Amino acid sequence: MGGDDLWAITLMLAHPDVFDVKGITTVFGNVDVNQATKNVCDLLAYLGREDIPVYVGADAPIQGRRMFGDDAYGEGGVGGVFFPENNKKAEDKNAIDFIVQTLKEANEPITLIGTGPMTNLALIVRDYPELHSQIKEIVVMGGAIKPGPHPVPPHRIGNITEAAEFNFFQDSFAPNIVTKSGIKLTIMTADVNQQYAITDDIKTRFRDIGSFGEMMIQMTSAVEHLDREKFGMDGPALHDPCVILYLLQQLNLGHFYKSAKNQGFSTTQTPEEWETNGAFILNDNKMNSWVVTETADIPAIIDTL
Repeated sequence: MGGDDLWAITLMLAHPDVFDVKGITTVFGNVDVNQATKNVCDLLAYLGREDIPVYVGADAPIQGRRMFGDDAYGEGGVGGVFFPENNKKAEDKNAIDFIVQTLKEANEPITLIGTGPMTNLALIVRDYPELHSQIKEIVVMGGAIKPGPHPVPPHRIGNITEAAEFNFFQDSFAPNIVTKSGIKLTIMTADVNQQYAITDDIKTRFRDIGSFGEMMIQMTSAVEHLDREKFGMDGPALHDPCVILYLLQQLNLGHFYKSAKNQGFSTTQTPEEWETNGAFILNDNKMNSWVVTETADIPAIIDTL
């Protein structure tokens, strides 16, 4: 759970009339799962939402070893932000058991959201096929299809390697498991987030909010130099909130992105050959996967954030 995951959680909790949050599950990624869990608990305590339960999820991919990261969000995964001491802890039940119980007890299908590696989601899909009908949709941020604004080198597509986006790189097996299930899967690719940057002018707007806005900008500070170096951007890209914005758009609460396209894909599963691992490969096996690659209204995105 890096800084942009916490942005996504904050945006979601800012719309309590839209999102009935049953719980938050953690997964490895920018940091190990224990640090990710602490980050979420710290944020919830800071926001006064200790009532939302947190559950510890996977600390490694479905197959193979954990892949390397690029320290995109700095030490601790939140760009050097220090939250006040608090007593918020994760629940004893693990993430998989929580999701299974929630799906079993739900009166109607539930939407699952993923902003990190898809390991928890893939384990549910693979091991509990009887619960597929209880999942309305899975919406994730992951994958990359085309180069960013000014990629270095020119053929660079991914933000962790030249071929792959971070989440799909970390667990390249998980996306394939989920898309083959037939459950509706909507993927917000990194492409949509690299079409705008958190520029200095935008940072000023957030800082004008006060200490909270300053803290949120601080979370993006570590990744900024990477986005400038790899994609020639004028500030950091902000990836994970796109999942929440997409769901708001589905409820006619904004028009941020162009329509999702029914698109088959696979990810290359080569963890021992990291240069190609996790690449997002389009194909004609559409299944029930939908891909969003283009923004529609960048000013509206910034205003909503």
